[in-house]
Amino acid sequence: MDRPEHGINNVKVNARGSDVIVGAIPPVLKWAGGKRWLITRYPELIPPDYNRYYEPFVGGGAVFFALSPDAGQISDSNPELINVYKAIKKDPAAVFKLLRRHAENHNSRYYYDVRAARPANEIDKAARTLYLNRTCWNGL
Repeated sequence: MDRPEHGINNVKVNARGSDVIVGAIPPVLKWAGGKRWLITRYPELIPPDYNRYYEPFVGGGAVFFALSPDAGQISDSNPELINVYKAIKKDPAAVFKLLRRHAENHNSRYYYDVRAARPANEIDKAARTLYLNRTCWNGL
């Protein structure tokens, strides 16, 4: 069996003419400096084999999720961002439940109330970060 010359072997073109990674978990949020474009435009930069994947600036995690490594480590200097990933790992249903509540209550006043809030627990903080990420200016 032939091995791909790079680590991403499932790049396809969707109906809109954009490259997509088939079977990849999409990033949970948009992030400034995101590398989603990199994995479809320059897949040859990704080696076909590696022992452990390290992502020092995970952001939205586009490369990490596209690779879906067997062994990997993510990090970032933004504690709210890292909390999002920890909360989703710990209790994805609780995060989703709060996101559903945010979606049901979404309006201008609610947005500003959530933006001003400072939740105490990790699940509430993660849902707040995700909600603000998707509803603020340009999703960033």
